[in-house]
Amino acid sequence: MVRPAFIRVSLLLVVGMLLNSPVITAQSQSPHTSVTRGSHDSQGDDHGDTQDTATQAKVNTDILGTLNFAGDVDYFQFALTENSTVTITTVSDIDTVCQIESASETLATNDDGGEGKNCLIEIDQSFGNYWVRVRGFATEEGPYTLVITADSEDISDIQDMPDELSINAELPTRLGHVDDIDFYRIDIEEAGYLHIHTLGDTDTVGCLLDERPESEKSIWNCDDDSGENLNFSHTLPIRDATHFVLRVTGREGAIGNYSLFAEFLSTSIIGDGFLNAGSISATTRNWSYQIQTAVNSSGLDYHLLDITYPSELVAYAKGPLDTQASLFQATDLQNPLFTATEGGEDMNFKFSLTVAPGTYYVVVEGSSDDNLSEYQFHVEISHPTE
Repeated sequence: MVRPAFIRVSLLLVVGMLLNSPVITAQSQSPHTSVTRGSHDSQGDDHGDTQDTATQAKVNTDILGTLNFAGDVDYFQFALTENSTVTITTVSDIDTVCQIESASETLATNDDGGEGKNCLIEIDQSFGNYWVRVRGFATEEGPYTLVITADSEDISDIQDMPDELSINAELPTRLGHVDDIDFYRIDIEEAGYLHIHTLGDTDTVGCLLDERPESEKSIWNCDDDSGENLNFSHTLPIRDATHFVLRVTGREGAIGNYSLFAEFLSTSIIGDGFLNAGSISATTRNWSYQIQTAVNSSGLDYHLLDITYPSELVAYAKGPLDTQASLFQATDLQNPLFTATEGGEDMNFKFSLTVAPGTYYVVVEGSSDDNLSEYQFHVEISHPTE
């Protein structure tokens, strides 16, 4: 009786050892895969089931995984070094559900947004650590490839390698992190009027710089909130073909989206009548304009103003020329709203009044005993205080 009992116990021990042996599987990796395995559970699971046991992964790589059984969950952790647009998707023949998480909350979840029944998430995130959770829909299981890509902003942050800024076009972009700096090169081919400004909810600061070597560069002019909302706005005359660099930053580390505009108006010849008046306009509430010009042979210069909002209008001239000006509304070109013969520096005009939105003309008349005809024409528009 002792011998059979011994045999039964031995057989049970052998069977138990076989059943408790770990299952070892091999899986090939993509040449683009960059993965560091975390600790995970049993049942042949290839990736951890929690944030703490997540597989470490790098962005812009392919990561192979398998949902080994119904209810299996795989976690992956990745890091962003700068603010980016993140895309998360799977490539597989199964129905996957993806979720992106921070350390404290779920940021987005998707089931069938990708090809077939694969998940797809696109989300803008700041730099930091994030986790991706992959599971099968219902009882789905099987192999898949996880793809995490991150597209960061592409505006140059190198002063000597600025991005070229197109004239009279909108450039939507973003300040990605608190130390982000965007540099733009602006090329102007003729004399005229240039208005550079941003629009959006981000508090921007814009500085114009010259083009000496970086160690010697000096700032021409910086502006913070002259534009609409908390945006910067520059208005400046261009006397000849030139180029310069614009630096855009967030005030006190502000980050977020903004749209950049560089609007140019050729005003090398100011019109001598209402029909060919030199046009001045802007879409912001607070802006300024100035140009060095000369009175035409007729003795009159016509400047057209397009004003978008109820505004405080200030117009004046500077220089040795004796100037005076009349303000007309486009709806009545026979009777001036206002005429100023003095009030400015030396013998120049200056006037200030509140105007409604609309089109106006400033007609400047100049005379000088010394045959001088040049003068600086200035316009300042501001939103009236309540």
